[in-house]
Amino acid sequence: MLQDMIPRKRKSASNLMQFTPFGYMWVRLNSKMLVASHTIYSMLEKEPFSEFFTVDTWKSFVHPKDLYKLLQAEEELLHTGGPTVAEYRLTTQSGRQIFVKHQMYLSGLLHMEQKIMSLVQDVTEEKSAEIILEAMNESFFELDENFAFRRINEHAIKFWKLEHVDMAGKQLTAIFPQIGGTAFNNILLRAQEEKISIGQDVTDPITGHWLHLSVSPYADGLIVIFYDIQNEKAILKQASILKQSEELTQTGSWEYDVKTKEFTWSEGMYRLFNMKKGAALTSSIYLEHAIEEDKPIAQKIMSALDEKFEAFEETMRIQCDKNIKTIKAKGAPLKNHQGDIEKMMGIDMDITATRQAEEKITDLNRSLSTMNKELNVLNSELKNFAAIASSNYSETLRHLYINMELIVTNDARNLSNSGRANLRRAQGAVQKMKLLTDDINKYLSLYDTGIRKKMFEPDVVIKEVLSKLEKKIIEVDAHIELDKLPVLSADPSLFATLLWNLIDNSIKFRSPSHPLIIKIRSGQAGGMNFLSVGSKENSYIIISVTDNGTGFTQENSEKIFELFSKLHENDHYRGSGIGLAICKKIMEMHGGFITAEGVPEEGASFYCYFPA
Repeated sequence: MLQDMIPRKRKSASNLMQFTPFGYMWVRLNSKMLVASHTIYSMLEKEPFSEFFTVDTWKSFVHPKDLYKLLQAEEELLHTGGPTVAEYRLTTQSGRQIFVKHQMYLSGLLHMEQKIMSLVQDVTEEKSAEIILEAMNESFFELDENFAFRRINEHAIKFWKLEHVDMAGKQLTAIFPQIGGTAFNNILLRAQEEKISIGQDVTDPITGHWLHLSVSPYADGLIVIFYDIQNEKAILKQASILKQSEELTQTGSWEYDVKTKEFTWSEGMYRLFNMKKGAALTSSIYLEHAIEEDKPIAQKIMSALDEKFEAFEETMRIQCDKNIKTIKAKGAPLKNHQGDIEKMMGIDMDITATRQAEEKITDLNRSLSTMNKELNVLNSELKNFAAIASSNYSETLRHLYINMELIVTNDARNLSNSGRANLRRAQGAVQKMKLLTDDINKYLSLYDTGIRKKMFEPDVVIKEVLSKLEKKIIEVDAHIELDKLPVLSADPSLFATLLWNLIDNSIKFRSPSHPLIIKIRSGQAGGMNFLSVGSKENSYIIISVTDNGTGFTQENSEKIFELFSKLHENDHYRGSGIGLAICKKIMEMHGGFITAEGVPEEGASFYCYFPA
C-alpha cells in the first residue's frame, strides 16, 4: 500500500510543478546527476523527461558570456552556505534566448549528504519590460526573429514620421527599403547572429541623422533603443574645425565668467602660452607671462576682465619658456537677456611672425626710401649735367663747324686739295656729332615730359605728321595707306613723335628696287598670353606701321629698340640709333609696349599696343 502511495504523490507533485512559473531542480554535491522538473524541460523547449540531465548538460544551455555568473553564484553558495541568486541567459534547443533568475540554497545537515536545491524562473518578459522602461524617454522598437515589428514607441514613430503607418507584423525593410545593406542594418544582423549587445554611433539611412544605437538580443528577437545625436556630432565637427582653424591661424579663444572668475580656454590658448591643458587659470595669467616692459598692458587686460568689464584690444609680449611671443588679445562683454554682463569672451592671436615681418618691411622701406632719395639726387644731377653738357657741347660744335667753314671759304687758295678734303670730312663728323647730341637731348627730354592723356582721333595727328614729312615722302616717292583709326586715349604730342619716328624709319630703310609703301592700320587684342610683355588681363588697341623696305632678321627684333643700336654700320643710313628707343620709351610711358617683325628684303612691321 505504501508502494502505491509514493508513485501517486510523485505524479501529483509533477502535475503541480507543470503549472508553476518556477522550474525546480536539485543535485547532490558529490554527484553530477541533476533532477529537473517538467517546467525546466519546457523552458529549454525539450520533451519533458526525454533525457536525464547532468550539471554539464545544464551548463551547455547557459550563454557562454553569462556562464561566469552561474559559477560565481555556486562558489558563493558553497563558501558561505547562504542562499545565492544569479541572473543569466539560456539558449533553448531551438536557439531562442531567454533570461532566467536562478535561486540556489543548500539542504541537508552537515553530517548528511547535502544537495544544491534550485528554483529557476523565466524572467524574459520582465527583462523586456525593464529595457522598455529604460527606453521610455528614447526611441525604441522591438523586432522578432524575422526582423518584423512587434512594437514601437511614440518617440520612434514621431522621429520617423510614421503616425499613419500600420507597422505591426511588417518587416523593417518593407517599411524602410533604404535600410538594407547599411551600417544600421548590419549592426542588427550582427547582434542577432552573435547574440551580443551592441552600442554604436551610426548614420540613420531614413533621416540622414547621426544616431546612437543600442541593440540587445532577447528571446528570439531584438530590442533596439536609439537617440538622435546629430547636434552632438555637429558640435564635435565645429569643435574640430575650430581646433584646425586655431592651429592654422595660431589663435586661441577664451571665456571668462565675471561672477565665478572661471577662465575657460580652448586648446589654441594652451598652445599659445605653451601650457599643459588643465592647468589652473586666472586673469593674472597675462601678468605672469608678460615681459617686464609690457606688464602695464597686462594690468589693463586684467582690469578689463575683473573690474571694468569692457571691450579691449591690446598687443603685448609674453615669455613662453625660452621664447618671447607677441600676441594680440581682444575681448568683449557678453550680456544676458536682462542686459547684465555675464561673461567676457575673446580671442588671442600669435602675431610674432607678422610683427617680425612688419619690422623687416619697415626697415626695408626705410632703406628703399634712403636709396630712392639718393637715386633722385643722382638723376637730378645727371639731368643737369646732361643738359648743360649737351647745350655747351652743341654750342662748341656749332662754333667748330663755322670756323671750319670760314677756313674753307677764306683760305681755300692757301690749302692743298687734301687739306680742303680733310676739312670737309671734319665738318661731316661735326654734323654727325651734333645730330647725336640733338637726339640724346630729345630722349632725355622724355623724362621731364609729363604725359597728358586724352581721347582724340589719331587720324588727325597722323595727317599732321605726314604734312611735316611731305618733302621726304615726295623725294622718295613713297605711298602712304592710312586706314580709319579708332579713337585713342593717349598723349597727342607723344603719339605724334611716335608716328614721326616710325614713318621716318620706314623712309630711311626703303628698298631701292621698288617703290616704298607704308601702311598704317589698327586692331584690337585681348590678354597677351602669347607675349612675354603686357598684361594678361588688359585689352589693347594696336596701331601698326608696316613697310616693304629692307627689313631685318627676327633675331634683331628686340635689339633695334636699344639706345644707339644700328644694324647697318656703314654711312649709307643717316642717324644715331635713338629713334626706335624713343618709340619704346613713349609706349612705356603710356603703359603699353611696342613689338617688331621683320623679313630681310621684304619689309618690317611695328605694333604699338595702347591699353584700351
